[in-house]
Amino acid sequence: MLHPEAVRRLRTRLSSMIAFGLLFAAGSQAQPMLEEVLVTATKREVGLQDVPIAVSVMNAERIQEQGIGSLDELAVFMPNVHIAEAGGGDQLFIRGVGSGVNYGFEQSVGTFIDGVYFGRGQASRSSFLDVARVEVLKGPQSTLFGKNTIAGAINITTAGPSEEFEGQLEGSIEPEFDHWSTTLTLSGPLTDSLGARVVVKRDESDGYMDNRLLKQDEVQSEDTVGRIVLDWMASENLDVRLKYERGESDRIGRQNMISIATDFSIGRYREADPDFVPGFGYDKSAANPDVRSQDDFHDSQWDIATLTLEYALGEHTLKSITGYVDYQFDNYLDVDYGPLAFLARGRDEQHEQFTQELLLTSPVGDRLEYLAGVFYQSEDLQHDRYTDAILSAAGIGTGNFDASGTGEFQQDSETWSAFTQFTWHVSDSLRVIGGLRYSDDQKEFDKFLVTNDPFTTNENNTLGGLYDGLLNFSTDHEFNSSGATVCTTVAYVCTFDPGFDNQRSEDHWTGDITVQWDASDTVMTYAKVANGYKAGGFDEDNTRGRTDVAEYEDETVQGVEVGAKMDLWDGRARLNVAAFYNEFDDVQV
Repeated sequence: MLHPEAVRRLRTRLSSMIAFGLLFAAGSQAQPMLEEVLVTATKREVGLQDVPIAVSVMNAERIQEQGIGSLDELAVFMPNVHIAEAGGGDQLFIRGVGSGVNYGFEQSVGTFIDGVYFGRGQASRSSFLDVARVEVLKGPQSTLFGKNTIAGAINITTAGPSEEFEGQLEGSIEPEFDHWSTTLTLSGPLTDSLGARVVVKRDESDGYMDNRLLKQDEVQSEDTVGRIVLDWMASENLDVRLKYERGESDRIGRQNMISIATDFSIGRYREADPDFVPGFGYDKSAANPDVRSQDDFHDSQWDIATLTLEYALGEHTLKSITGYVDYQFDNYLDVDYGPLAFLARGRDEQHEQFTQELLLTSPVGDRLEYLAGVFYQSEDLQHDRYTDAILSAAGIGTGNFDASGTGEFQQDSETWSAFTQFTWHVSDSLRVIGGLRYSDDQKEFDKFLVTNDPFTTNENNTLGGLYDGLLNFSTDHEFNSSGATVCTTVAYVCTFDPGFDNQRSEDHWTGDITVQWDASDTVMTYAKVANGYKAGGFDEDNTRGRTDVAEYEDETVQGVEVGAKMDLWDGRARLNVAAFYNEFDDVQV
């Protein structure tokens, strides 16, 4: 999403010159030189200065020095990267491009942890745990990383077992916001061929905002996460790594901005809070046990299992990465923005994902280097929404009359792809790199939404027109494999469309080509052309039951990038620059 404009087709052009990455080595008695930074942005471990991609990197040492505990905190140190927790959903942006908060959307920025793709933006709420390195790849990365990387990719590598036994207990306290964190790490060999690493982290904070109505700080958070990693050297040719992680993240409260602060709206807010100041983050809820005025909350839980096999086939390497992710969250928001027990909304989501990748890589140093792989992904998504309103609190009717709406969105999807990339060493200083990927995506969804009469609590909807503006619903509807049923809320007249298609299929060829030239021993330049796509799908936010907009098309990008990476002053400083031009079609807003 580039701008909140309700258009179906939007062509955008982004161009920028990036002049960041100028690093200096601190002076020392010996020759001061910057250390080499290794990255896996090309599915191989190579030096950062040798990769023809705009990449920002942060290793474990710097993450610890800066006290970074989440992706949104990390983004502060990454140029052209924005990650934020939003009330409706988390947002990841690179170079100004990301996805909106429609829960049916795929991501524009792909997140990968130890080679496993995370398909939901909510994954950014997971605490950073024992991270070895974070790489942010900028620009389309569809050839090696697949769909939903049209803006870039976040590639996270976690730490594995150490060669010698070590234990560490780390804690931190931030008194201003009553924030504390503690992490226990145990790592080392169990036998000559088996090593293990166990990490447990607990993090709590009272929040950084003052809720003047409730006299408490928000957003309060509690995070607990644990991980175990086993490394087994099964033979001289086979290495096995098994990782399992389980975590919980709980939030109380949220921050909001009032974007249109008219005299009328400011007055209404000051009726509830005389100290209200427009333009600042504002959180509200009455000290009332009624659910419509309870504390806003967002709770999430996740289980992640990863199995990595690496087998040496002569000079080639065959790698298998199997991933399983089970993620769920539920939240509830008091959205009437006042002290009355009037209106609340909530969402529950369950997301289950299985991925499998096989990758064959050639040895390095040959005139022609290559890699080839296949990828499979299956996803099951269920997203429920509900709205609860008491109309008498708003002066509509008398007595305790409730109005509610509930909806369910279910989507099953499958993706498979095959890809390859080659590097041709034309000479010692000139290389041509090309890649190609074919992807096939299949999706099927079921959806229903029901609103209730506020005076009868039946699905009668005779007064739907009265509170449609409050619930943002105008129909009952159900979409499934049999067709589409849409019923009006006022007269409750239903229509049935047996021709409605609840399945979607698309396939794409994506690729890139790069020319890389070493201008000298310390200067590398490159020019790259690439394309990519973000998968289309079905609109979870279609509360009006319109069949003509239930499906949206895939988003595509064509991009050009030129850049240079330079070591300066005998390796005591580095300067990396890049200029890019990206053109997007059918932007999903």
